Amino acid sequence: MANNCEDELAADIERNCDANPIAGLESDIVIFNKKDIDPASIVYDAANDLLVTTFSLFSGKVGYKLEGVKQSNFVGDELVIKDYSNSYSHLLGGVIVNPSVANRKTLSILMGGDEFVAIVNKKWKGTDSLDAFAIFGLDSGLVGSTKTYKSNESDGVEVFELKSREGYEEPKTYLTYSTGVYATDLAEFDAKFIEA
Repeated sequence: MANNCEDELAADIERNCDANPIAGLESDIVIFNKKDIDPASIVYDAANDLLVTTFSLFSGKVGYKLEGVKQSNFVGDELVIKDYSNSYSHLLGGVIVNPSVANRKTLSILMGGDEFVAIVNKKWKGTDSLDAFAIFGLDSGLVGSTKTYKSNESDGVEVFELKSREGYEEPKTYLTYSTGVYATDLAEFDAKFIEA
């Protein structure tokens, strides 16, 4: 898992005409309190440190779904150039379509300064759907960065972003989560990764 230390270019970047790119996410995102993730459960593929093959929460903990409409929710990352080791700023953007008092309370918690992690189901899933799920903020967490409500714009929805804290960005670009079986991964995602 070298980062600007021992890694050197050792593979081609190939195009797969059977898996052409598709923008966007399936509409929902699952967000976790970072402290609810069991760090001992995280297993990376031995050949690729961007692939997480095992992910779980502490017992009794659960993820929380951010339901979206069309492409109202989005994620991204951006390279951050630093003196000693480059990093990545991860981003999650969302919309609260129903700005009820309960939903606004949850949003205020997201904006409160704690750290969160998100898993998304991408529209582009790759060969055998093994690239469908992506993880953002796993190492350093995402924190509330912007929140806007204007009654006369965008149908009166609440718009917000979570982002890597400046100076504490992620050591890697976003991660892929796959057990190797899409149906298993989708079932975990739909169940919000509940641990008994």
